[in-house]
Amino acid sequence: KKKKTNNKKYTNLFVGSSRVANHIDVKYLDSISGVENLNLGVEGATYGDNLLMLKLFLENGNKTDRIFLQLDHFYEQNEMAAIANSDALPFIRNTIVKEHFKKYDTQFNAYYYYPFYRYQSADFKIGFREFFMSAINKKPRIDMNYGYIPKFEKSDLTVYERFPNTVTEKNVFVEEIIDLCMERKIKLILFCAPFCSYTKDFTYIHKLKIKFPLLNDYSTSIKDSDFSNCSHLNNNGARIFTHL
Repeated sequence: KKKKTNNKKYTNLFVGSSRVANHIDVKYLDSISGVENLNLGVEGATYGDNLLMLKLFLENGNKTDRIFLQLDHFYEQNEMAAIANSDALPFIRNTIVKEHFKKYDTQFNAYYYYPFYRYQSADFKIGFREFFMSAINKKPRIDMNYGYIPKFEKSDLTVYERFPNTVTEKNVFVEEIIDLCMERKIKLILFCAPFCSYTKDFTYIHKLKIKFPLLNDYSTSIKDSDFSNCSHLNNNGARIFTHL
């Protein structure tokens, strides 16, 4: 769930997965920058989900000067992901949502023509009970908080070795985000959020930097005591990283 936005202007928009949602404290950023910022990070999202959110954000008349897109090993995922899409599936009759799913999701016909199927396929995320509660306008369980979702716990860090060996030739969703920003004259800034020192091998990030020379690499910028787990900062770490 995200803060509802219509016809608003944000100086900076932060886009990505949980490594944006848990890392960029936009209320703090507002206070130190003097401009308004928005975090559109979604836990579990892939770049396909990010692209759809950006299309909807702009279609609703919103504007931004800069988009900060977080790049990491999720770059290898060239498919639609059901995790964040479950938020969009109930609105598949919307023109933007419909065209996005039609272009990128092989299950489009089932989603579009069989309503029960699209709710059943998304149930692991929203649940029928949660869907029913939202349908009758009950107060949502989630604090919008401008998109920032803090982690307060500090866990025991373990070796992180999820990076693939090579970087795929291209991610179709990232390419479309790049094109969308060029078309709308929005400055796109690429960055890689921090990982802890227990990360086994940063070769993949180095290769990603070669592919995208303008990538701002913050992968080793935060000390271990400010992590909740090896790929996510705790609240204090997020404050430090936001400032950085």
